[in-house]
Amino acid sequence: MLHHASKRLARAGFEVLGGWLSPGGPARGPAQAPPPAQGPLSEAFRLHTAALACEGDELVSASRWEATLGRAASPGEVVAALRAALNAEFQGASWVADVRIFVACLGEEVKQYQRITTGEKQGLVVVPRPDEDDQLEKTSSLMYVADPPLDRLTLLSDCKLRAAMNAGDRAFIIQSTTESLAQFLLEPSQEAKAEFAADFARLAPTPEGAWPSKKLMQRLATVQDNRYPAVLVATGAMSPAHRGHVLMMWEAKARLERCGYAVVGAWLSPGGAAAAAAHAQATGGPQLSWAFRHIAAELSVCDDDFVAVRSVEPPEPGGAAASAQELCREVQQYLSERFSASFEGQMVRVFLVCGTDVAEKSGLYSGVLPHRELGVVIVPREDEEPRLEVPSQLVYVADPIPGDACAFSSSRVRAAIREGSVAAASQEMAPAAARYVLAPTPAERREMSADYEALAVKSMGREELDQSMAKLKETLRAWAGPQGCVRQADLARLLHFIDPSWTEKEMNALMGSAKISPDGTLVTDEFIDWIFNHCQA
Repeated sequence: MLHHASKRLARAGFEVLGGWLSPGGPARGPAQAPPPAQGPLSEAFRLHTAALACEGDELVSASRWEATLGRAASPGEVVAALRAALNAEFQGASWVADVRIFVACLGEEVKQYQRITTGEKQGLVVVPRPDEDDQLEKTSSLMYVADPPLDRLTLLSDCKLRAAMNAGDRAFIIQSTTESLAQFLLEPSQEAKAEFAADFARLAPTPEGAWPSKKLMQRLATVQDNRYPAVLVATGAMSPAHRGHVLMMWEAKARLERCGYAVVGAWLSPGGAAAAAAHAQATGGPQLSWAFRHIAAELSVCDDDFVAVRSVEPPEPGGAAASAQELCREVQQYLSERFSASFEGQMVRVFLVCGTDVAEKSGLYSGVLPHRELGVVIVPREDEEPRLEVPSQLVYVADPIPGDACAFSSSRVRAAIREGSVAAASQEMAPAAARYVLAPTPAERREMSADYEALAVKSMGREELDQSMAKLKETLRAWAGPQGCVRQADLARLLHFIDPSWTEKEMNALMGSAKISPDGTLVTDEFIDWIFNHCQA
């Protein structure tokens, strides 16, 4: 706002020397007050964020005077204090007497700031929003009207920024603030958290709903204004999820991006109990619990920066056209309400992603609800000939999933498990999901005993453990070299590569218990002996 005011004054023949943001003191007035449930932010916090907002700006600085006054100050008092400060700072300078001070304000605030005594030395610059009524200039009274900004920043407000913080709308914060201010708000240091504990508590995001948004926010923050935002959702029994589910989303994303969309998010939505029961009846397979299928799906995307997984069990099964509509509308409504700041002024398009069999069975080639910005992307197999896409109905056909992955299915995974072909099953699943499904820890097996029994996942006997231990030792010796030693950090990276679901806390606990030499290395044979002996015990 200050830069737009500066441009207007420059066109009027003034030389603008500087500008200040002046965060108000307590009880600034009901117009600026936050909702009662949120409570006011402290003067210190508002002053600190104002300073970060000005960081690196050649024109604008933040003033401490009003915020630290201890009471509410009128606009006239602020102007008088600034003039007194200039006179004191540049005492004796001839140019100080000629300085004019202008207050910059929005069009809606004109009446409030017109109370400031205007005249030869003080004036007003109105920076209207594009949708505000035209303001008339009164240059004889030093009242000027700047051109309204035409970018998305015109929609900014303190309340909207706070609402975005409470919603966890990281993308809006990043796009609407300076880099240093965004980092302070979103990733504060421990010192900042301690100093401004009450303020950060008031700005803390509310708990997320069914659609985790961390990956969405990372992509949404980089979307260009000329790109139309879209998200994807896929549903099904996912008993269990396999790599084909994830690759399908990436193919759908590629198709929509060729059409000019900015695809910012995607979710796998494992169906509820009814969907799992219908799938089990149709395929003759076991009915797995939603909790088990959800964990396997989450582990399938733990190292994927695009696809996430629905976090609560859906009330209805997926598959039917009506359910597809309900699912897409649920996602759309959630995004529109939760992230209203980022999606303001535009309806995010939601596309159901499915195969040709689901599209045919559910009549999705005619669309989902195109008039509500809901569409479908069909991902065929390589040997299929899908119908033509209908862009006017938001019906698109993606390229097939390349290679053998197009044939992956949950039925094939279950069959491989029954046949004892662990290698074949693991090739069709993401590493972390394969580890969870095929080689559960004792705790995991106890927690999901019914699911593991239904899948016929066998526990390893003593002989199998000994064979695995010998094979693993041989593999690690070849990797470690003649000395048989590896650096702790290298081993940690290897384990994380094998299973990306390792958390930093888990890795630290493992390495903290392992026998590590002072130089940070460990003997691979000793490490394997320790791991397997602990497992058997």
